[in-house]
Amino acid sequence: MDSHADELCRLLDACEVDAGSVIGTSYGAEVGLLFALRHPDRCRSLVMIDGVSESDAVLKTAVESWKAAALSDARVFYRTLIPWNYSARYITENKQMLAEREDAVAGLPREYFEGFARLCDAFLGLDVTDELSRIKCPTLILVAENDILKTRAYSQRMKDNIPGAELEVIPGAGHAVVIENPEACAERTQAFLDRLDY
Repeated sequence: MDSHADELCRLLDACEVDAGSVIGTSYGAEVGLLFALRHPDRCRSLVMIDGVSESDAVLKTAVESWKAAALSDARVFYRTLIPWNYSARYITENKQMLAEREDAVAGLPREYFEGFARLCDAFLGLDVTDELSRIKCPTLILVAENDILKTRAYSQRMKDNIPGAELEVIPGAGHAVVIENPEACAERTQAFLDRLDY
């Protein structure tokens, strides 16, 4: 995953941006976390949405099952993602849309699934909790109330270890909170950024 953080740094270079606020969800949150650790002078603030700094046996097993499914059957792969990523309410209220997404995923090329498997391998190596105290930029951690994949315990651990970090819980949503409740994510992120004095 370190290479993704370094790629983000190169993107800032290419765009001639000295530093910026990094906002990411799930894997993107972890890339943001690594960016803040590897390139602290380039990270003005960090917003992590449903991210982690390490993973336990349950999370690792879920990710390993996704990898296996991705490499074997696109529809099974998609169906293994659903209960981990969405709240029961969202699944119940969006059955048709989720079925349409399954059809779209089933039509993706093999390279997509091979790439996903490589992302799984990269994620499974993440373990930076012991380094969190080095993060000095303002940090907001958002976690969905009903996230059963990257639970509130992970967010609390990061809050406890990142100096001055703030933690907010978004009610009612599952792991894919940016899909289930994008307004709450945007409002809380904007309120956090508005308070910062650069």
